Amino acid sequence: MVSGVSERVTTHCGYNRACWVRVAAAVMAGLLAHNVLAVGTPAQTALTNQAPVDYVIGGVPLTEISNPTLDPVDEFLDLVVATVTPTTPVTQPDTDRVLAFTVTNVGNGTEAVLLSATNVVGPDDFDAINVRIFIDDDGTPGFSLGDSLFNAGAPPVLDTNTPGQASITAFIVADIPTPLANGERATLTLTAVSVTQINPGTPATSEPLGTIGTAAGDGGVDLVVGDPADDSASGDYIVTVADVQISKSAVVVSDPLGAVPPNLIPGSVIRYALQIDVV
Repeated sequence: MVSGVSERVTTHCGYNRACWVRVAAAVMAGLLAHNVLAVGTPAQTALTNQAPVDYVIGGVPLTEISNPTLDPVDEFLDLVVATVTPTTPVTQPDTDRVLAFTVTNVGNGTEAVLLSATNVVGPDDFDAINVRIFIDDDGTPGFSLGDSLFNAGAPPVLDTNTPGQASITAFIVADIPTPLANGERATLTLTAVSVTQINPGTPATSEPLGTIGTAAGDGGVDLVVGDPADDSASGDYIVTVADVQISKSAVVVSDPLGAVPPNLIPGSVIRYALQIDVV
């Protein structure tokens, strides 16, 4: 974190105008270099810059200190979506099949995030149905009935500057239609965009890299759009149709009379066998 900056320059310029121009340039270069240090610093952090200059005129050492400048750090907007489960095997029909993703705020502020799940348009083989999004918020790893259905009216808030609050796990949960063939695939995409807007009706995350929203960031600071500020990732449902065949057999091993072959009478020993074939 950067909280304050000073840059001391010593010179013996005297009354040499060209020399003083060079000193001014050196001071400005130092201040600009320190501004770069704000990268990764939380939005709204105040950076204080002040430049002392030591100089000598007529053999007398003198010092001048500039007025301090107070600059709040802009908010940098950037979201990343990553696939946790690239493929999920399904049967047909099937219900509540899960694809898992993480959504992370890698900027330097706080963002409310809107999520959407869509079937891709080709080159997959079918579309999943009853598609929903859940947020893993019940304290139990993986999808469970206690997780919350995503609500666009109260979207999750990702805070980079609070430990454990910058990322969430989101689940696409969908049903699988019928009839389908073994190996057929449905690809679904989870997309995350910021609630913040620079231009009315357009999420700030959809703006080009470097777009600046005046006073659109946390606490009224400016907002700078990353590349890409919104993000998406995909996962696949893969149909696995198994034909299970079961056959049972019984063989009389022995009888109380010792007959060969043995008879099936009271006291006989019978061996049962099950054969299971998956094709």
